[in-house]
Amino acid sequence: MQPDQTLDDDRLWLNYAEIYITNVCNLNCPNCNRFNNFNFKGHQKWKDYAETYQRWAQLIDIKTIGVIGGEPMLNPDFPIWIDQVLALWTSSKVRVITNGTQLERWPNFYSAVRQSNGRLTLDINIHGLKQAGKIHDDLRRWMHGPIDVRYQGSSHAIDLWRRAYLAIKDASWPDCDIPEDFDHLPADIRNECELIHKVSRKIWETEVYSQIWTDCNGVQAKVSMANSFNESSLRVIDNTLQLQQSDPQKAVDVCYSKTCHHFIKGRLYKCGPVGLLPEALAQYPIQVSIEDRQLIHSYQPAEADWTIDRLQFFVDDLKKAKAIAQCKFCPEQMIGVKFEAGTKKMKWVNKTTS
Repeated sequence: MQPDQTLDDDRLWLNYAEIYITNVCNLNCPNCNRFNNFNFKGHQKWKDYAETYQRWAQLIDIKTIGVIGGEPMLNPDFPIWIDQVLALWTSSKVRVITNGTQLERWPNFYSAVRQSNGRLTLDINIHGLKQAGKIHDDLRRWMHGPIDVRYQGSSHAIDLWRRAYLAIKDASWPDCDIPEDFDHLPADIRNECELIHKVSRKIWETEVYSQIWTDCNGVQAKVSMANSFNESSLRVIDNTLQLQQSDPQKAVDVCYSKTCHHFIKGRLYKCGPVGLLPEALAQYPIQVSIEDRQLIHSYQPAEADWTIDRLQFFVDDLKKAKAIAQCKFCPEQMIGVKFEAGTKKMKWVNKTTS
């Protein structure tokens, strides 16, 4: 399937969509946009949504599907979800988006990845430099050697490199537009960059660059450092939970999830936050106005039993990556502070549901 195309012109299509299967995560990452730092609760059982996703698979082609949470491997039905998603979307690539800490939980998962003939891969996001070594060791034990590790850049990662170098560059220094150019700088400049400014190709590769691990059986994992998030919809102000109040267009302009459409409990949402905010309101004592509460609940996700014309309009609208009113609850500035994920959750809970 080519980007932005399907084999059948009568079917709906998306380049990428995520199937969200659990709120639960074992880590506490500041500014998690799925609210897992606030002890979010709730797994989705496959049997509760099987018929709905079977219907979706008849309606829509998806080039790449991300299975996500929370930490998806903590869902007791994780193997069932993987088997069924692969079986329903037979032409799709499937990525398990994980923090990499739960590989030993499912001993048979390696075989599932190997037998998928490249359709099923791991996408490991490491949430802190201190965790990287252990996760790398666990992954080496999980995969079968020899293992080939290659670096993979992205336009965003290259832009981060350029900005970091320009911020410290003396007027007399040569340009260094890509990390590979660092190796050709004079030794005294390289030493100053690394020792004083903490900028070097090695440091950048460790903290920003993605690695593609491929073992002797063709099993593949993408390993990335993800220890800096933009602010999430929920923030703590004066010891209370509050929502962002942003300009919707500014928020969508900086949103890195504008093309990460979400299936949550069998419904298709524009993104994760708009789909999870109603549940967050039910679980947390968020200070929110009546108008904002109504706005959160007013979003209408797509249902698998809609008419094809209605679904086509909805899916076409998703692809425009435009702002919706609920974008006001996401930040309008890219503010990321590096963190080391912990495991202690913030125990915010509604008194009526505790």
